[in-house]
Amino acid sequence: MKSNYAMSAEKMKEHYVSASLEKVKNKLAEKLSETRNLEKDFDCITRKFNNLKEKLKENKNKAEAIAPMQDSRGNDLPLKAELELLPATIEDIQIAIDEANQKIQSIADNPEVIRQYEDRLREIAKIKEDIAASADAHDAKKMDLLSQFKP
Repeated sequence: MKSNYAMSAEKMKEHYVSASLEKVKNKLAEKLSETRNLEKDFDCITRKFNNLKEKLKENKNKAEAIAPMQDSRGNDLPLKAELELLPATIEDIQIAIDEANQKIQSIADNPEVIRQYEDRLREIAKIKEDIAASADAHDAKKMDLLSQFKP
């Protein structure tokens, strides 16, 4: 017959094992619930992905109808080569935007560039004035010549 001490130890072991088993069952139930939630999220994301994929196909077909990439014989048109030169990802586009902004900023920070730009504007205005003056002189000479031939 077992002593009270041995029986008490057995009861403690049994209680410990029961408590451990309960913890494992709770943890399993928690993980099963997380798994179901993840499966729902995955299904939702998969549906969204498929919808976006379908919209992409539709938009691609519309774009190709508006601006074909190939001629009737299947030869690539110049547009295709131009499009292939464009950035492929949003990150690449953002990098290109940042580079353009830096160039703009460096131009604005460089007084020499601004001075050259203003010089060019003045040159263009002068050339336009010269052209207008030449056109007026030409018209005047033309009128003069025509008046000489009138009876």
